Amino acid sequence: MPLPPHETRFAWRGRRRDGTPCRGNVIAFDAAAARAALARDGIAVLALDARGTARPPAAGAR
Repeated sequence: MPLPPHETRFAWRGRRRDGTPCRGNVIAFDAAAARAALARDGIAVLALDARGTARPPAAGAR
């Protein structure tokens, strides 16, 4: 049974639709998925940096 792909943490910097600058972190499988998730939230990404693999979810997380 193959292992599931690892999620990656990305630090991003961008602008909202109204032009205000913003920054944050997002967890996604790759850079394209991270950009797509931010675009759905109305954020135009200016910089996207990989910060390593994301921690697996806690055993009690639902």
